[in-house]
Amino acid sequence: YVFLTEQMNAAVNLKKRPYIVMEGLVDEKMADVMGANSRDAETANERILLYAGGLHERYGLKTLVEAFIKLPNDDVRLHLYGNGPFVDELTNNYCRKDERIVYHGVVNNETVVKAELKATLLINPRPTTEEFTQYSFPSKNMEYMVSGTPILTTKLPGMPEEYYPYIYIFDNETVEGYADTLKYVLSKPNEELQNKGKVAKEFVLQKKNNIFQTKRIMDLIQL
Repeated sequence: YVFLTEQMNAAVNLKKRPYIVMEGLVDEKMADVMGANSRDAETANERILLYAGGLHERYGLKTLVEAFIKLPNDDVRLHLYGNGPFVDELTNNYCRKDERIVYHGVVNNETVVKAELKATLLINPRPTTEEFTQYSFPSKNMEYMVSGTPILTTKLPGMPEEYYPYIYIFDNETVEGYADTLKYVLSKPNEELQNKGKVAKEFVLQKKNNIFQTKRIMDLIQL
């Protein structure tokens, strides 16, 4: 078996067959793509917090948006990409309430990746309380990390602890908790944020690249 999370083994592998856990993989070619600091003049004076993916309230988007509104900073922006049932409330309520919140709609992957490279912080606010989080690992976390831009996310049950040193974490999954964490991370010097993104990129390129992960599958088959 090749499982996304360790928890899947207990649920599926009743005959105790050989298995490995593989949360995902990144393209080793991303090593040549410039990460943090690739921001252009248009965004040089703004700190952009970015989310790209399904826009569902159950994914923590409403909590994130309401937490962002509590930030007093005039130079921060929250950019959101994707589609889902939360779009109507986002555009008709929150974007009108706070002009710093910008919804970009559905765009191609190339556009999203370019935006991630220019962002200050990439966010995945998915709550840890949903049962499915034990059996999934968001591909967006891998995509975020390999961009070289620092990531802020939750301690999802399906995420191995080896990731913790390379990411910023929401410990308190409430509006106030998210707001406090955003303020804390945004108070960090730019050099520290850039280094966090750099070491995260190095980690996934070394330990989670497509060649390394494919070899793990081949070694498993040969057992």
